[in-house]
Amino acid sequence: MLALPLAASAAAAEDVDTGLQGSGFTLALLCAGAAIVVALLVRNRAAPLLQSANRWLGGRRVKNAIRSGRFERLDNFILPGTCDGLNRIDHAVLTSGAIICIRAKSCNGTVFGAARDPQWTNVDGVERRRFLNPLIQNAGRVRALQEIVGDMPVVNLVVFSGDVQVPTAPAENVIHVSALRAWLLRFQENSQSAADPEAAWLSLRAAARTDAASRKDFESQLSFG
Repeated sequence: MLALPLAASAAAAEDVDTGLQGSGFTLALLCAGAAIVVALLVRNRAAPLLQSANRWLGGRRVKNAIRSGRFERLDNFILPGTCDGLNRIDHAVLTSGAIICIRAKSCNGTVFGAARDPQWTNVDGVERRRFLNPLIQNAGRVRALQEIVGDMPVVNLVVFSGDVQVPTAPAENVIHVSALRAWLLRFQENSQSAADPEAAWLSLRAAARTDAASRKDFESQLSFG
């Protein structure tokens, strides 16, 4: 007679245990989901900061490479372009044979693109993104420089920084920052110009805009575009 209540009590206990385990599993799923959402939010917010930091570090490496070769340079300046537009030049370097117009680009992974492709592709792990061909992008800046320096040749050079490989780009004017110093020294040795480099450089320095108003005008141009 006493066995039946005991059995019922055991069954009830099992029901209670099962209910608690189910609630715990649901809570664990909710916590895991919340953690994933938080991680994604942090990643999305941190990504622009990380990109800015990488660009800054890449810019420092470019400047250090130019400085180590004892070349004169101008950094991050504005020039008038075509149709009353403005161009921002990342770096300009004076050599005996030409002024080198450098487009600095920071990324990781592998970059695929040919000289005439309108866009290049960056594959970094599972992430894949497309961006404007920096050679084409820099061509407008080269033209703006050429308008200032006259007969002095201007060379289009794209310099990547970061843990990146660019296997399909033209090697003569797409390099990694680790090769920049050697590239500049080799160019200096193998090229000469009939134009006066110092006069061209003085003209460029006089035309270069680095004031806050010019930078604001350039940013407004980007926003309008």
